[in-house]
Amino acid sequence: MKLNSSALLTFLLFSFFISNGQEFKNNYTPLRSEGEVPLELKKLSAEKYELRKESFKKDARKMRKTKEELVLQSTFAIDELLLSGDVLFNDTIGKYVNKVAYELLKNNPALRSKLNFYIVKSSYINAFTTERGAIFLSLGLISKLNNEAELAFILSHEIIHYQENHILNGYIETSKIKKEKGKYKGQSIKEKLLSRSNYSKDLELEADNKGFHLFTKSPYNPAAAISAMEVLKYGSYPFEDIAFDYSFLTHSLYSFPNSYRLDTVQTIDSEEDYDDSESTHPNIRKRKEQLKELVTDSSNTAFFIVSESSFNHVREICRFEVLNNFTSDRDYGMAIYHNYLLQQDYPDNLFLKTNLGYLLYGLARYKSNKNQLSVLRKYSKEQGEFQQLLYLLNRLNDEELAAIAVDYLYRLHTTNPSNPFIEKIMLDAFRTLIHDEEKRINYYVTKSEIEAILKKNAEEMLADPYANIDTTNYSERQKAKLAREVRRQQKKKEEKVQFDQFVFAEVLTEPKFDSIFKLITAEVENISSDEKSYFEISKENSIRKRKRTKFGVSLNADKIVLADPYYSKIDERKEIQTKYIKSEKKQLSFRESVYENAERLELEVEVLGKKKSVKSDINRLNEISISNTWLEERANHDYIKIIPYNYQFMKPLSDSYGTNYFAWMGLLNARLKTEFNPTAFFVSLFSIYGLPFYLTSLLTPDYATYYYAIVVNVETSEVLIEENNYLSTRDNNDLVQSQIYDTFFQIKRKKDYTK
Repeated sequence: MKLNSSALLTFLLFSFFISNGQEFKNNYTPLRSEGEVPLELKKLSAEKYELRKESFKKDARKMRKTKEELVLQSTFAIDELLLSGDVLFNDTIGKYVNKVAYELLKNNPALRSKLNFYIVKSSYINAFTTERGAIFLSLGLISKLNNEAELAFILSHEIIHYQENHILNGYIETSKIKKEKGKYKGQSIKEKLLSRSNYSKDLELEADNKGFHLFTKSPYNPAAAISAMEVLKYGSYPFEDIAFDYSFLTHSLYSFPNSYRLDTVQTIDSEEDYDDSESTHPNIRKRKEQLKELVTDSSNTAFFIVSESSFNHVREICRFEVLNNFTSDRDYGMAIYHNYLLQQDYPDNLFLKTNLGYLLYGLARYKSNKNQLSVLRKYSKEQGEFQQLLYLLNRLNDEELAAIAVDYLYRLHTTNPSNPFIEKIMLDAFRTLIHDEEKRINYYVTKSEIEAILKKNAEEMLADPYANIDTTNYSERQKAKLAREVRRQQKKKEEKVQFDQFVFAEVLTEPKFDSIFKLITAEVENISSDEKSYFEISKENSIRKRKRTKFGVSLNADKIVLADPYYSKIDERKEIQTKYIKSEKKQLSFRESVYENAERLELEVEVLGKKKSVKSDINRLNEISISNTWLEERANHDYIKIIPYNYQFMKPLSDSYGTNYFAWMGLLNARLKTEFNPTAFFVSLFSIYGLPFYLTSLLTPDYATYYYAIVVNVETSEVLIEENNYLSTRDNNDLVQSQIYDTFFQIKRKKDYTK
């Protein structure tokens, strides 16, 4: 059968949509950068800065200096962001965004050639422009959009910021305000803040205005500009608001008590006419009102030009990625609700199931350490159906949550026995549960025992201790009081029904479950009292374990992986304190010192992505992204003994390098302000020898150098070395070499001097 062109296009789009749906049906692989890093990013930031400076030579001196200051700071800041691993290159989302940008600028290729669009791995709702034409959009923003046209308007807004030199103009105006030039002369601190806020809001309104005109030159529907404001208005809420089904966390043999449910949830009511007097952006109402005045009858009706299926596919990727971010950032309540929303469409997705298993385990670990406020929002401050879930999670105690986590992860493990991450967190969930000495295997009941227990509970519930009370002579007030007391007693009876006894009803008789339960029970019982206290809660014990003697530690390691070393030089006397160019040069020198000291000690050091085997710079960025995300999560867990969520991504990386030892190190050197001390000055006047010494000390520059080194075992998440050395001296070569050598010596040394 021969298809005409229209039918063929419909068929292809339908096939694409189906294949995209299939991509998320069974699993999901987190997004990574692909292809090649742009050649520009392989140049040193200092080289790019010097090249940009050439274009300012003909400007007036003051303007040239201002531009140089801005370009210096922005060049290094943008490069640092682009090379941090937090930005995606050549990915599916970025490619799609670039196609939408083409539709907006197809008639202005010169402007299009100056712009680069990047995706930032952030769950926050954000988009921003830089003076060199790099435009960044967050995953969180795209995950909330309703259509391609809304994305196109946001891009139009950011394009105008670049086209109208808003970044430079804002920098110049801020400088005037700070230095009290012209109309800003004599302003108080508060007046300066208001002046900066007002100027910034004017630029935002101009970007909306001119961005709308750029937007309407395309076939996109103008109404999308206003609906995009609604996206920003509700940006802090989940991408959907649907009732939470409690059976999502239970099975057919048990349910949560009614007391674990809110009668009603607060309706979402996001204010759009909020006080923006000190904000950089106008409030949503002002922006919507301006846009409504611009919208006229238009023949443009398209909400999609590139592809509706492509938009839906990209938005779905963003939602999976945002879930990853929520989990890494330890916003466990929001992550569980986000997971619940995604499982409405993908109930068999292994990534989602694994993620939920980790969230239940992580929340149980934090609750067992009496630290749930670090990972769980207060339900009273939230709105919408998400509030119902938060109320439940706040009501569940650590033992109940641990039991739910064990049951869920055990079931997941039985269907995915070869998944090492699921097995690892399942076993630790067992430890979390069994650590409570009152909860042993005989506390829980089997499926066959449930009926008798429920019958007994029902009889107790029906028993009314007030049934024989004669209320004939009771007043209405007394009857109401009695009724309240009856309800209170019924609620107490209901809460006495320990539903967590039924959690393992379907698996308790399985030999494998019984074996694991008894194995972990024996393991926990054999833990020493000191280890047990650390296992449970003790922050002080955790810190004490990290303390080392003056000899340091001895890891007896032959190989480590080192993240790209950090180096920064600052001068507190200057308005722009960071010495960017010198910092970059020192960083290169620091790397060489790393290799020199490693060779001296015969320690094999692999810098991420710098292996001798063929590896592109894109792989290097992906490795940095994985390791930094893991380290940040590990640091945020602090003294909580928990398996990091990002272990599942970090462990394959450590395996590829053949070592569990990963290190982060760097140095910061500061030239300090020399403060005039009037007391010391006048005291020195009374001594013939005092004044010269005081003047000498006043004229001698003060320096402070901070060196840090962290070495972590990826397998155990234990911080093995934590160096934080503050030195009142310059960062001369001998100092740098000695600090690096000392760290590497502890890594390499065999004898343990700490005992």
